[in-house]
Amino acid sequence: MSGLTANTLLMITILVAVPALFLGCAYLFRRAESKERLLAIEKGVYQPPTPQDIRRRTRRAAIVLIAGGLGVILTFMIQALIKHNVAELASTGLGLVPLAIGLGLLIDLGLQRRDSLRQQSNSAPPDSSQTR
Repeated sequence: MSGLTANTLLMITILVAVPALFLGCAYLFRRAESKERLLAIEKGVYQPPTPQDIRRRTRRAAIVLIAGGLGVILTFMIQALIKHNVAELASTGLGLVPLAIGLGLLIDLGLQRRDSLRQQSNSAPPDSSQTR
């Protein structure tokens, strides 16, 4: 098998099989989470996630995506260096997708935090020492 064919097979595997596995795992996780939530509602102990919980999850997902993207980029860079083939550096583009998504999530998280702080400062009652 030539280097081009093996690289093509690897890219197809990464682009098709890995996302399919992630989607399958996400589906199973959501289904289990929904069952848990319904049982908690039936028992009367369900508490919806707070905005802080949502921010923590978003931040964690962003960090994982950024780390994954950097890992993919680094892996393909090392592979290209080992094989002394500069053309294989094009594969590092696969890591840019999760890296960009993770950076976008972090930017969105910062914007949400800023909007939340603005809303809190606008809805706060005026300081009584300043009004005369």
